[in-house]
Amino acid sequence: MSNTPGSKKPQSQLEANIESKLSVGAREAIVLMSDAFRLGCNWGYIKNTHPDYRDVLTALKEEKGAIKMFQAENGAIVMADKNFLTKVVNDVAPGLINADFIKNAEERAKNETESALKFVKKVADGKSPYVKEKDGYQELQLGILSVNQVNEIRLNGVSYPAFRLNLQEALGLLDTLKNAGINVLVRGVKADGAALWGTPFQLGGNSAALEAAYRGLQISDTDTGVFLSVRLRRVPGFQTPKK
Repeated sequence: MSNTPGSKKPQSQLEANIESKLSVGAREAIVLMSDAFRLGCNWGYIKNTHPDYRDVLTALKEEKGAIKMFQAENGAIVMADKNFLTKVVNDVAPGLINADFIKNAEERAKNETESALKFVKKVADGKSPYVKEKDGYQELQLGILSVNQVNEIRLNGVSYPAFRLNLQEALGLLDTLKNAGINVLVRGVKADGAALWGTPFQLGGNSAALEAAYRGLQISDTDTGVFLSVRLRRVPGFQTPKK
């Protein structure tokens, strides 16, 4: 078929499958989550400044039960059931998700958890350059829900730590800092828009609190991660219990 001006570009088989086999909501999910899915993850995000923001969220609502959406400070976080994503991808690209894909995804997840644990250990030991001193407390901007292959997000020439962790996983890791005598507060936003600071345990304790934590997240300008604002206060004279 000719590709002269005015002619329609021929569809690839993948494009044809996406158009014929997927609902509009599933198509939007694939677009939003493609970078994360390549790394074995199941999330995506869209800023509220995107021209199709409302239309995309409306389409995603078609996939009830398979997709959950959470309001963030500057957009929406989209989480998909992994079985749903696997089915959608297999429908349009049979054989893409094979044993090697699954094995690699599991290995990446294991390595990412190990990297995050090492990072938290550095924070506990007071050796992380990402922790900044403030008036009476320390501050940490932590990147989560990352789609980068390295553990950082660069923004305006500044590097921030970032990990391929979901919000619950990040809260769980931050909660372990109490064992090092560090009180942790995480920024959230109430339904009425008022800011709040809660412990990782409080914000992860129920669905309403978790939604408040999601509302406190900020999608990065690079669209490669989401920032979680954290405050740390060390307990004076704390001594780690001997094992």
